[in-house]
Amino acid sequence: MNKNNAVCRWLAVMGLAIAAAAGAVHAEDSGAVSRLWLAEVTPAQDRAFREGIKTYAQCLHQHGARQTVWTGSAQTDDVGRYVFVVDAKTWTGLDFMDPADKDCDPVFNASVLPHTGK
Repeated sequence: MNKNNAVCRWLAVMGLAIAAAAGAVHAEDSGAVSRLWLAEVTPAQDRAFREGIKTYAQCLHQHGARQTVWTGSAQTDDVGRYVFVVDAKTWTGLDFMDPADKDCDPVFNASVLPHTGK
């Protein structure tokens, strides 16, 4: 094997490793990363939807949820719009599934989803 080819291959592999490491560091420090959900709720379902959210939040709290979830709403004449934001902090944080979510999914499906329009 030619010594120059081996050196070139080694340099190429090292260059790729350095680039991958730099990319990983950049991804971790790239600023705030969040997951966002939107829900539309008719006025007739608004109270039940809000009660369902309270029940779901209590479940998350009881199961020691570690992620922060922010909620906001915008009310119009015909529909309420709610936004839920989970602060994942990093791109790799999007892959994290809080165990409390798995435990409380049935509560969400039973107490929140039936009251959403879309």
